[in-house]
Amino acid sequence: MSSSDQPTQAFLEPEQQPEARSFRRYPAPLEAKLLIDGDPWHCRIHDISVDGAGLDPAIPAALGRRVELHSPHFDFTTPLPGKVVNVALDRTCLAFDLDDAVARELTIYLASTVDGK
Repeated sequence: MSSSDQPTQAFLEPEQQPEARSFRRYPAPLEAKLLIDGDPWHCRIHDISVDGAGLDPAIPAALGRRVELHSPHFDFTTPLPGKVVNVALDRTCLAFDLDDAVARELTIYLASTVDGK
């Protein structure tokens, strides 16, 4: 099949379409700490959204665990609670579980600080 015979994205079946994200991800190479069962793991935020974050490095012991993300760069003190949903070769992926107030604080921080740089 030549490249001109390849189906375009518009003609793919819904289950074949690339996954659309609910929230914009912001690249944010920020120093952070991931608390796993109260133990701190030093990491860097690779990217972040209101839904979750990608962290460097991979932390296999965290897979499936409830965690809290902290960063000295956040201008709010509330930790970002969530769950580690994937660990790739060099990345730990979190899905946040934020209440409305914390989601609002994170949205304002991302729009004014990370996006504003």
